[in-house]
Order: sequence, then structure tokens, then C-alpha cells
Amino acid sequence: MEGDRPLECGVTIRSSSVSSDPGVSHRDLGHGGGSGSGRGGNATWNRVVIVGGGIAGSLLAKSIQFHADVVLIDQKEYFEIPWATLRSTVEQPVAEKAIFSHTDYLVNGTVITSSAVDVTETEVITADGRHVTYDYLVIATGHTTSSPRCKRDMIEKFKEGMSPITPMHSA
Repeated sequence: MEGDRPLECGVTIRSSSVSSDPGVSHRDLGHGGGSGSGRGGNATWNRVVIVGGGIAGSLLAKSIQFHADVVLIDQKEYFEIPWATLRSTVEQPVAEKAIFSHTDYLVNGTVITSSAVDVTETEVITADGRHVTYDYLVIATGHTTSSPRCKRDMIEKFKEGMSPITPMHSA
């Protein structure tokens, strides 16, 4: 599609020439939101909508949150460190440190816990019916697994799997 720029790691950025609109309700960050308001009085902030809260999407959101109006759309309310998953099945404290809410690192942006079901030239439509406009769209969906939607349920899933397993240092 014209305007799309593929990047490494399967991330695609699409730009829209349409100005952004508040489109979603998000916490008051000391700015008016929408086109031209920007944070800190900067009238040049663009809305960047990132679909996917895995490694690529989360890292990008965290990296640009003070340089753009960032909206992260992810099916889950949390980020989990994938390489800690195996150890999390045998050590509960690891699970609690390896899984954290998107809002823990995205302090200057908006998190929408939903799936993106459609994309137009100017907006992303979520499963719960929200229309989120963008100046730049990043698709960073990676691969999918069957994971619980909320952090508490994911930690419970690890607890359930731990019962028959004993960490080596406790043997």
C-alpha cells in the first residue's frame, strides 16, 4: 500500500495525511489531545497508534511516548518478558517480575485493551467499536499465543503449572 514503509522484524509503519482526533478517552496528561494540541504546548505532535504490545510494539511505545501522542492497542493489559516464561513456571517471584501492566512503562500515552479488527487510511477500529485515528500506524502484532487477557490471570496460570514442579534450590 502506498505510504507503507516495512521495517525489520515485521513491523510496518503507515502514515496518514489526516490530522489526529481524540478518538479514545485517555487519562489527562496535561494536554488537550487531538490535532495540534500536543504535549507541553508543542503543536507538532503526531498521533502514533501501535497495534500489538509485544516486544517491538512495547519498546516503540516506551521509546516515543515523550515525542508523540502514543496509543497502544493490545489484546492484553500487560507485557510479559517471553524469555522469562519458562522460569516463571517454577518460580512465582519471577512471574510477578516478568509480567507487568502496559501502563507501568507507558506513563505518557494511552493503552486500549482490545483487538484491532479493521484499519482504514485514517483510523483503526477495535473489537469494542472504538475508532482510533492516527497520523502514523505501526502494526507490530508478531505471533499470537493463547494468553489470558489480564496480568492477574496470567500469574494464576503460572501458579497452576507450578504445583507439580519444584525449583532446584529447594530440593
